[in-house]
Amino acid sequence: MKRQNRKNLVFGFTLIELIVVIAVIGILSAIVLGVLNGARNKGGDAGVKSNLAGIRSQAEILNDTWGVYGVDATPTPFVVGACAASPDTLFSDPNISAQITAAGNASNGGGMGQGSCVSASNAWAVSMPLKEDQANSWCVDNKGTSRQVTPAGGDRGFLGVACK
Repeated sequence: MKRQNRKNLVFGFTLIELIVVIAVIGILSAIVLGVLNGARNKGGDAGVKSNLAGIRSQAEILNDTWGVYGVDATPTPFVVGACAASPDTLFSDPNISAQITAAGNASNGGGMGQGSCVSASNAWAVSMPLKEDQANSWCVDNKGTSRQVTPAGGDRGFLGVACK
């Protein structure tokens, strides 16, 4: 009988092999995280756009009810400024303020005050910064406008009581 002499045979990875595997995993994870951040920003922009679009239908319901854009027959105008649920304005409607708040949260977590609003008895407009590019905003108004605007100075993306 022939006898084989097996001396301490050790199976496993060398240190170099482990370092290479860890480096490859690190590179792949960096690529995946970069792609996910872009998708997250685009999702935030979609949230801003869809929530602001929902304001239009609720505002039209109020206009059909009262004949004006407001919560009663004699609404208080809302001068251009940060959105707030000021009493007796269009933006004090709970559905509208909830949609503006959701759009602000999708933008950067700022809630309702992140956006800009303006209203009169016969017109309104709302703009909210986009998540992917905070220098630009998405603006909607009672005329059916839904577009990207670039606020300049104090105009907040509006031209009177409409999107510019």
